[in-house]
Amino acid sequence: MKIESVKQWSTEKISQYILYVLVGLIVLIFILFYLIGFDLPFLDNPAFNAPLFTDGVIALMWLMLIFAIGLVVWSFVKSYRSQTKVDQIVNGIPATKISYVVWGVTFVLMVLTFLFTPTSPVIVNGKLFQEWFSLKLSGMFVYTSILLLVIAIATVVFGSTRYIRKNTHQDVHKA
Repeated sequence: MKIESVKQWSTEKISQYILYVLVGLIVLIFILFYLIGFDLPFLDNPAFNAPLFTDGVIALMWLMLIFAIGLVVWSFVKSYRSQTKVDQIVNGIPATKISYVVWGVTFVLMVLTFLFTPTSPVIVNGKLFQEWFSLKLSGMFVYTSILLLVIAIATVVFGSTRYIRKNTHQDVHKA
């Protein structure tokens, strides 16, 4: 596989290969995690396990987080640079407006969930965890993800009922 041929691939083909590589890497790390040294006792408290590949799972998560943040920044910069000053409408869809709304809603949701996430201490591995910023940050990501999933599902349902709404609206005007 030459670099020149990769440049000619479609976006779908590139994303498909990236997906396959990520899934393969994740499966490999988790197979190693569960099959090699999973039952090693934790030195401070033998009631808990200390799997041998815990550092590998943590490193994978950090790499994926850094990659995702980099991709978000790159996407934002690229979309900002590629847009013209006029409101772009692609196939009758206001693409620029939708892009700004998505970025804005995501940002507002992250700020609101950060502000309203409870910081009550939780018990982790038998110890009380009460670090304020970490509790706020983790709550922000969890609640924002849930809210974005609900919004995505609602949008898909609304979009899929378009023809029903359109036909019902036409039937009312015919009568």
